[in-house]
Amino acid sequence: RRPLPVMLHEKQQQQLREIVNYIIQYPSDAGSAEALCRRFDVAPAFLKAPFEQQYLISVEALILQEKMALAYKLITETNHTLTYIANLTKYNSWEELSKAFESYYKCSVAELRKAQ
Repeated sequence: RRPLPVMLHEKQQQQLREIVNYIIQYPSDAGSAEALCRRFDVAPAFLKAPFEQQYLISVEALILQEKMALAYKLITETNHTLTYIANLTKYNSWEELSKAFESYYKCSVAELRKAQ
């Protein structure tokens, strides 16, 4: 059985839009669902079913998607070092970024850079 749809008031829909816009504009600063709950003063449950029902993606998946899109853009459109890009995207090291990137895109950063 599918869960019953969550009915959201306009104010709640607006709050979700603000959160999504923040994730898209500042994917590296979004951090985690917990961090977003603190930043926007919302309950963790608000970023579960209501969010997923509205956007068909989990908060965590959207954050990762936008961080990977930013990393991709920086890797393909700039000559920045991987260490610099890792720092911008809030990874602890270029190795951590590289591993996450390869897992997400099924392609290594080196292959992508060579193709440019």
